[in-house]
Amino acid sequence: MKKLLSGAIAVCLICAALVGCGKGGETAASVIADLKEKGVPISYSIVYDDATDSNGEGPHDYKEKGNFADSRLETAYDESEPESGSVEIYKSEAAAKARADKLNSFSVLDLLQYQIVKGNVLIRLNSAFTEEQVADYTDAIGGTLYHSPSASVHQSQYAYGKFFVEHAKQLKEGMTLAEATAIMGFAPRTSANTSIWFDEGSNSTVMVIVESGVIKTINAILEE
Repeated sequence: MKKLLSGAIAVCLICAALVGCGKGGETAASVIADLKEKGVPISYSIVYDDATDSNGEGPHDYKEKGNFADSRLETAYDESEPESGSVEIYKSEAAAKARADKLNSFSVLDLLQYQIVKGNVLIRLNSAFTEEQVADYTDAIGGTLYHSPSASVHQSQYAYGKFFVEHAKQLKEGMTLAEATAIMGFAPRTSANTSIWFDEGSNSTVMVIVESGVIKTINAILEE
């Protein structure tokens, strides 16, 4: 009986150690499913294999990788490579952090500079996300925010290029100019009752007519 009890305790301790080390059998698909279940608005996702991975055939630092689109950031996306974020699965937490550190050494070229680590899982999020939106992911997975982009990188990624268009689509007549400015991420050029946002990364432009601080008319030329 003592031997059986000792064996059972040993098995329990081994299982607990494995779970504690982040070896609970997570996959890219299961992590994305868990994020969605916790209320993160992921509208589309793809898990890659050697044929579809943009990094080509292995070996890779990661065991598995998937990308996803968050509806707050992407209403339109490339189904082969959505840009809201990625989930990467590694052999260990040390390997996940080593990958994050490697990316940070040339992060100026990386669009996904928010990094969340939970055990052997590394979630990388687009630098255009706000801190509040990143917190949704951190809380959902129970992880730790390992790295964030600089304020200037976040501002550039949030306000210009692809996401200028995404934010411009959220503007509505009846919205205050202050609310619109918060959505666009930077102040417009204003003359009399006209305010204009210019995208430095494209030819996209949004012009609004404002009365008493409220938007009455919106005219937009969006380069998608």
